[in-house]
Amino acid sequence: MREPTNLIPSSIDESLLLRVFEMMELGGIGSIASALGYLRDAGIDPVASETQPVLVEILFQMLECLEQNLDDSALFAVVAALDPLVAGVASDMLVMANFPDGNIHLSDLGDGSIMLLAALYAGAGKLSEAIDVLRRSRFERAGELFQNAALKRMFLLQKEDDGVIQLLFEQTLDGLDHPEVWNILPAIVEKFPTLISEIAKLLDNELKFYTEFWSVIHALCVAAEGDLERGLALLNPIATAHSQSTMVQGAYFHIKGLLNPQNPAFDLTSRFCSLPFDELDVLDGKSHLCCASWLPQSVGDLAEQPWQDVWNSDTAQSIRASILDGSFRFCNKTACPKIADNKLPRRDQLVASSGRWRDVIENFRTRLANAPERVNLAYDQTCNLSCPSCRTGKVAADAATRARFDKLQDEQILPLLRQVKLAFITGSGDPFASKNFRNLLDRLGPEEYPDLRFQVMTNGMLFTPREWDRFPTLHGRTAFLRISLDAATGPTHELLRRGARWPVMERNLAFAAELRSEGLIDRLEISFTVQVDNFAEMGGAVDLARHYCADNISFTRLTNWGTFTAEQYAQKAVFMPDHPQHREFIQRMRDPRLRDPISSLLDLSQYAPAA
Repeated sequence: MREPTNLIPSSIDESLLLRVFEMMELGGIGSIASALGYLRDAGIDPVASETQPVLVEILFQMLECLEQNLDDSALFAVVAALDPLVAGVASDMLVMANFPDGNIHLSDLGDGSIMLLAALYAGAGKLSEAIDVLRRSRFERAGELFQNAALKRMFLLQKEDDGVIQLLFEQTLDGLDHPEVWNILPAIVEKFPTLISEIAKLLDNELKFYTEFWSVIHALCVAAEGDLERGLALLNPIATAHSQSTMVQGAYFHIKGLLNPQNPAFDLTSRFCSLPFDELDVLDGKSHLCCASWLPQSVGDLAEQPWQDVWNSDTAQSIRASILDGSFRFCNKTACPKIADNKLPRRDQLVASSGRWRDVIENFRTRLANAPERVNLAYDQTCNLSCPSCRTGKVAADAATRARFDKLQDEQILPLLRQVKLAFITGSGDPFASKNFRNLLDRLGPEEYPDLRFQVMTNGMLFTPREWDRFPTLHGRTAFLRISLDAATGPTHELLRRGARWPVMERNLAFAAELRSEGLIDRLEISFTVQVDNFAEMGGAVDLARHYCADNISFTRLTNWGTFTAEQYAQKAVFMPDHPQHREFIQRMRDPRLRDPISSLLDLSQYAPAA
C-alpha cells in the first residue's frame, strides 16, 4: 500500500471523525456521499493516516451496497466523483486487505469486490486496469447478475464514443445474439449522446466493411434512445435479407419485445428448451442440437469425430449454457416455433416436476452423460423433387458420396441409434429417394433396435403402398409420418413442388390416412411452408388436413437456405412487414380455420389475431 500524503497537520479534531462515523451509521449511498462531503468541506484529506479508518469504513459500506445491487449506479457515481488520489489509495487498501502479499487473485474476490475494485481503478485514472479486471472476471464467472453488471460497467467506464464503439465491436462481432448488450444500450446512449451519430458515420464506409453489422447496432441504439418504431423500421429490411442470422433476428426480436412489453413470449430469461439436451441433427459435414435454421451453429462433424465428442463438444456445451443462462444467444429467435409461439416451459415448473431437469438446471449441467434421445438424420439431400424453396435443382448423391455416407452409417449412426429413442428420417431430402436411407432402414429392424421408433418426413410422391410394403421396419414403429404439402390445390402444389403431380399426392395422402386409421402409424402430420405464392391457401390446407384425418398441420415461414438472393427472398417473404402484400397476408391470418385444434401456427403465431 502506498504511503498516504498528509495535506493537513496530523492532529484532527476527533469530534469531526466521530461525526463522520455517525453519518455512516445510517448506511446506504447517501451516508457515504455525506461523509465524504463533510470531510471535504472540513478540509480533511480522506487519505491522511488519521482518517484512513474512515476510508476503510467507507469501503465496507460500499461493499455492503454492492452485495445488495451489483449495478448500483448511485454508488458508482460517488466513486467516480472521488479525487484520483483518494480512489488510488482506496483501491490499494482493498487489494492489501484481501492479498497482503500483493499477489492479486481475482477468483478469490467476491462479485462486489470486483465491481468496486474496477470502479476505484477507473477513478484513479487506470482505465485499462479497470476494464481488464472486469473482462477477466467475466471470463471466469458464470453468474448472470455479475456478467451483466460487469459488462455494463465496462461500457460506462469508457471515456469517449470510440471506446464504446470498439467495445461493441468486440462483444458482438461473433454473429450471435447478445441480449445482455442490447439491454444496456439505453444506459450507454444516455451517457454518450453523440454515439448514434458516430455509429451512423460507419454506415457510409466506402469499402462497405461491416456496414450491415453497424446497421444492426445503429437500429438498436435508435430504439434504445426511445424511438422504437424507427429502430424497427431501420431493421426490417436487414431482417428480411438475413433471415438466418442469429444476431439480426435477435435484434429484431429484442425491439419487438420493447414494443410489446406485456407479451411474455419476448422474455426468455425464465424459460427453458430441452432440445439441445435431447436432440442431435446429423448433417453432411456438421451437426446441430436443433433444426439448423433455428440453431445454425454446428457442434461438430460425425464423419471426423466420435458422436460422443460431438455431443459434448465445447460448442455444444456453450449452446446449453445459453439456454441455462436465459440468453438463448445461439438461437434464431424469430424462426424457432417454440419461441415465436410462446411454447417454451418455465424453468421453475420443470425443476418442480422433473428430477432430471432439476439436476440439469440447478447444477448448470452442460456436459451430458446420456446419449441424445432423438437423432435427425439429415446428411443426404437426395430427393425426387427440386422444390425452389430448398434447392435450385434436383439433388442425387453420386457413388462417392453414397460410399461416404455408408461409412458414416456403419461407424457412427448405427452404434448411436442403439441408444436413441426416436430417429427422424429425414430433414434434408426424401427417405424413399435416398439409397443410403433405404439401406439404413433395412438394417434398423426391431430385433437389433427394439426401443427405436421413427419420425418419417417425405414429400409424399413416393409414399405408395408398394414402397410402404418394402419397409416392414416402419410398420407399427412410426411415431410420426409427416408429409410436406405447401398447397391446397393442384396448380400451386405443382408450382412449388417442382416435379410433383397433384393426383399422385391425393392418392398417397389417402393411403397415409388409411395407415393412420389402422394404427400402423401413430400420428399423421402435414407441414406447410408459407410464402407469397401459397399464403392464400392456408385455410384450404386445414380443410385438406381434416379430409385426410391428419392429427396436425403446422405452418412455418419460408426459410432462405441460400437458394434465393436477398432480393428474391424479400419478394417471397410475405410475412415481413415491408412486403407489398403483407396486409393481405394479415387478413388471411384471420381465417377461422387457422384456429382449428389441428392447426399449429408456430413462427407465424405473432401474426394471428389475439384469441
